[in-house]
Amino acid sequence: MRKDQAGVVEATAFVLRDENSLERASLKMVAGGPQLALRDSKGNARAVLRVCSEATQLCFLDGQGRRMITLTSLGSAQMLDLYNAHGADGVSMVAAGNALFGLSDGDKWRVHLVANDHPELQERPCFVVTDRRGREQVTVAAGPDGPELSLRGPNEKHRLRLKVVKGKPYVQMLDGRSREVCRLDVDGQITKPRIRKRQRR
Repeated sequence: MRKDQAGVVEATAFVLRDENSLERASLKMVAGGPQLALRDSKGNARAVLRVCSEATQLCFLDGQGRRMITLTSLGSAQMLDLYNAHGADGVSMVAAGNALFGLSDGDKWRVHLVANDHPELQERPCFVVTDRRGREQVTVAAGPDGPELSLRGPNEKHRLRLKVVKGKPYVQMLDGRSREVCRLDVDGQITKPRIRKRQRR
């Protein structure tokens, strides 16, 4: 450690200890950049602030070192993650070119709300509920033609759709391959698609 004439102290690390000589805070260089860590009375890190070349992150941990909350700034993306009691994903919010709000059971995303970038729904805001395997089961979307509620089967194929197109609602029922079986419009009219018969050669 050195001190120049301007009163600036320079060192490779600073450590703050309590009356029992236990490390309670530290400021030092780690891989990628500086890190500030605050520790509890048992010496466990409970809050860590890191700055590296690509991201800045503030992380809160429990007494066993498991992540509880993280705030991350990565380029143009800003992220907030809340973890469950086991340190696994619980709630995530992301603000970037797209907006995302997600709920997880720690293994798969169960519910997520996406705006502007959902490939299945052609870049329209949507709310999605999945099963335990992460397969989409319920989708609520706002598209250019109007709002849509879609229920899917185990294979993620559309089975029932409630849509509003040009101000008129209709219900669409589909088979296991997402092919239309019948349609019910606002006038109570039931429409079935014409089945084309194959011509024998």
